[in-house]
Amino acid sequence: IGLFKTILFLIAFYYISKFVLRIWIRNKIQQHLNKHGEEIYDNHIQNANKQKGKVTIQTNSSKSKKSSNEEYADYEEIKD
Repeated sequence: IGLFKTILFLIAFYYISKFVLRIWIRNKIQQHLNKHGEEIYDNHIQNANKQKGKVTIQTNSSKSKKSSNEEYADYEEIKD
């Protein structure tokens, strides 16, 4: 009887946690869309309005610059 109760408990725990996680994840996605949805929509509209074939590069100026002490190593192909 103890093994049967344990198996029954595990099955019930599985289905309950599956149901709760589904609701929780749906809620988190909805919160994220409410928070960032307008920004995502604006970026989509900006990208749709850009001219085709035009290349743009966006950089974050807040990132630190690489130090000038780094050296460039030439690539040499090794033939077997």
